Amino acid sequence: MTAGRRDRRVRGAVGLCAALLAAPAAACMPAPHEPSEIPVPGEGCALSYRTSEIGMVGLGVALDLGDGWVSQPVFEGNACHWQARLVVTDCASGRAVVAGPESLSVMDAPGESKIDRFEARVQALPSRTPATVARAAAPLEAGEIAAAGFALEGRPLPLECGCKLHYPGSPGAGGR
Repeated sequence: MTAGRRDRRVRGAVGLCAALLAAPAAACMPAPHEPSEIPVPGEGCALSYRTSEIGMVGLGVALDLGDGWVSQPVFEGNACHWQARLVVTDCASGRAVVAGPESLSVMDAPGESKIDRFEARVQALPSRTPATVARAAAPLEAGEIAAAGFALEGRPLPLECGCKLHYPGSPGAGGR
């Protein structure tokens, strides 16, 4: 996937619950919304929680990387500024590597983030293991987690949906 497509996935996920005003990015002001404990689902396993009047946490679209691997962006913040992470899941083992966070804003050039470069390195790996994927994350912090998911701001972010979508029946999809 190109860096521009990756950037559109993250920005599209952030835009799921907060629209940017038509003003220039320097004057970015997220549209207010009602906080909610109920996730707002999106296409391709995306989901988001409205955590405050302008804040949200969630997952972007799950992308099939091939050979049983899926990547999914994670965001925390608002439509103008957010913390980005990328989760890369091995559906065959049910293990995942989460890299980040990286602070991003609408002022950042598309495709130039450390997260974008990490995803490109993962796609280029001749063979993937959780260890090689974690090494590809440098200089971002990375750690291995269960594909079942994790939580941000107390909101559960289930990761098995990407494996269910692209590799149904795999351990990462909850199959055995």
